[in-house]
Amino acid sequence: MPGLRLCAIWLRQQCALIDDTLLAEWSFEEDPQLAQAADAVLATHVQAAIMALCLNVENQNPRNGLTTEEMFPYVHYVLRHPQDWSLHTMALLTQARLEKAKVRTLQRACEQLDAVSGLYSASAAPAVARLRYLSCVNLPPHWKLLRELGRVYNSLGIYRDALEIFQRLELWEGVISCHQSLDQDEQAEALVRRRLSEEPSPDLYCVLGDLKRDVTFYDQAWELSKHRSSRAMRSKGIFLLRDAERNREKHGTLQTEKYEKAIEAFEACLKLNHMQTDVWFSLGACGLRLERWPLVCKAFRRKVEIDDDDFESWNNLANGYVKTGDKRRAYYAFHEASRHAYDNWKVWENLSAVAVDVGAFQDVLHAIERIMDIKKSYDDFEVLSALVHALVADVKDLSDSPARRLEARVRAACDRLRTIKVSRYEVWISAARFYNYAHQHAQAFEARRNAYQLVKAQAHWDRDPQQLVHVVRCLQDMLEANRENPEAKQLSSSRLLVRGAIKSVENAVGREHDRADIRALQDELEAVASETDTLLATARGQA
Repeated sequence: MPGLRLCAIWLRQQCALIDDTLLAEWSFEEDPQLAQAADAVLATHVQAAIMALCLNVENQNPRNGLTTEEMFPYVHYVLRHPQDWSLHTMALLTQARLEKAKVRTLQRACEQLDAVSGLYSASAAPAVARLRYLSCVNLPPHWKLLRELGRVYNSLGIYRDALEIFQRLELWEGVISCHQSLDQDEQAEALVRRRLSEEPSPDLYCVLGDLKRDVTFYDQAWELSKHRSSRAMRSKGIFLLRDAERNREKHGTLQTEKYEKAIEAFEACLKLNHMQTDVWFSLGACGLRLERWPLVCKAFRRKVEIDDDDFESWNNLANGYVKTGDKRRAYYAFHEASRHAYDNWKVWENLSAVAVDVGAFQDVLHAIERIMDIKKSYDDFEVLSALVHALVADVKDLSDSPARRLEARVRAACDRLRTIKVSRYEVWISAARFYNYAHQHAQAFEARRNAYQLVKAQAHWDRDPQQLVHVVRCLQDMLEANRENPEAKQLSSSRLLVRGAIKSVENAVGREHDRADIRALQDELEAVASETDTLLATARGQA
């Protein structure tokens, strides 16, 4: 029968999947009822409704992996039971479009697009068969399908095949792009100038500007379009921004004039089309360089309103809010950034710094925990110190709840410092103050001793006044804790630490010819040692 012969031809047009991991099609071996249902042959008009439902899923959902997986069942069913040329060809084309986004199926997607383009020839099926259900599917014309195939080839680096397709279709921008990718700039420029002599257009002037790296061609495109070409202003702004960034990286100077002109170009572009996310981002980048914070907030706010999945835009928006003094909005922006960059420790550090200012202590703790998980270290002593202070003072948080309800989580975070890397001694000091508040004085003394050992581990600490200051501060904090909780064992250990530091400083003073700054620090150490001796004698007398 003619119909059966056509079905055999269509089946041969479905390319095989060459992969040792993915199955070519579904298998319902464990459920006979599902297997039987999958083998059921539906009428052609029912298959048309299935393809319509498939396209409806695409139209009503965002373009992501979940939507793709939702569309595959419809396509697979139509492909298992070919009934009509238009329906089967549309199913093959939809499958290729879905699979080209995956690495394992990309090769088959390209081969399938090529095979589908061959189905448009008269030898594949007569006109009667091709037109029967054509109005039921969104099947593109042949030249659009070839253009799609050429763009796929171009994106995959198959430039010569793409060039051949674009030349056949007289898609000159595609031809020029392929020449550029093949390092044939002279041929690309010659083609652009020839096309300009025949039919001048703003887009061709923009392409010539890209080739010659000359901003004047973008201005010519702008004038030729009578100030209606958003591409001209977008290309001009990007050119000026990149040129200013290259100069900044190379010479370390900020070319304010170029950034200002780029801002003007981007704003003119956005007046014509305000849905360009990349232009909003570039405008915000210019604002960051010039420290125009209201512009930064405006640009990145519009960017995330259109595309809210970009954590960098959320992060930049939050920084803009911080600079304008709106820390509440900055907190919410950093919170969104952390959702989209869950494994980026820098985002969590920014969130913790702002959250502690607005009183979101629960998020501060979550951020600290994430930083420890990702970096296996923690050094932001300012945030930890502010969190401990809020806990001790029982400050109300953002939800008007007492901060002391988080005591157990703070204790767990402080205990975890023993298992990760700590590079700032102030972190141990903050942990020690929490332990004192929780009446865990032994752990507090251990934390202060860790702080002392950390600063003493620095090279030449006894000869560097800046490092020696940290040693003195650690011992003074230890003394202050001993005043509040004078225990003989801890006082005895503190005395040994202080005397050891004094001896090292005395040796350093001798080598450095009695430097005044080191001598002053030595006097402070002597005062700490004297008071420690007094407290120790009192504690032993009471015992």
